[in-house]
Amino acid sequence: MGELANCPRCGRVFVRLPGQKVCPACAAEIEAEFERVYAFIRKKENRQATIYEVSDKTGVSVRQITEFIREGRIRIADHPNLAYPCERCGKALITEGRFCPSCKKELEEMTEQLKRALEARPEAGERYLQKKGRPPEKRP
Repeated sequence: MGELANCPRCGRVFVRLPGQKVCPACAAEIEAEFERVYAFIRKKENRQATIYEVSDKTGVSVRQITEFIREGRIRIADHPNLAYPCERCGKALITEGRFCPSCKKELEEMTEQLKRALEARPEAGERYLQKKGRPPEKRP
């Protein structure tokens, strides 16, 4: 049985079934957007178009086209200029994942710094968890 939810795209209430992200009306709209994008990039003269050009010509958002790429519905190998913006900086164009190499490196460095800080002062991590309403972990 499904659960009652609000559609993240339009806000309508709908019964969410397993694997369903949006309401049926939005799902149909997304499918129509995919058809427009796919019909556009399938034409030989448009195969070199960038994601921004495809968005302008089809009226489909860059974010939605990016989602089609991530879902594997559009293959980058067939459309070499169809890179999408990094989720963190928004400047670098990438062809896989969520972050550009520069942002990925920065995030890894920040993670390492946090790990070192928590190792040096484990009580700080426990205080943070207590503020969030979670009990501290018991150590052996």
